[in-house]
Amino acid sequence: MNIKVRRVSSTAIEVSWDASLYENVLGYRVYYHRSASAHLSHWQSVETGPHTMTEIGGLTANTLYAVRVRAKAADGRYGNFSSVVVLQSHDTGVYKTRDRPIVLLVIQTILTAN
Repeated sequence: MNIKVRRVSSTAIEVSWDASLYENVLGYRVYYHRSASAHLSHWQSVETGPHTMTEIGGLTANTLYAVRVRAKAADGRYGNFSSVVVLQSHDTGVYKTRDRPIVLLVIQTILTAN
């Protein structure tokens, strides 16, 4: 799943991603946190329903944020996490999981569905 993250203000980002290729996907959950290595229980998240884009506001300016996405199946189970995208909330570019500019750290994560 390719994730794109774009700053929309000093305290908000827009996150978009490719739709899942699997059938029976009801929606997505976007996770975000100040640390890419934090335990999942500490990440904040937002459900997006079937939409493949969401805006996350209320972020602290000039702070690094990690973002990742996973799909939710019709039976309520979640799929694997996407790669993590880490960016500073004041960055002006659009970052993708397959890009690797100097100001962006992309960390590959492999987690099993819970």
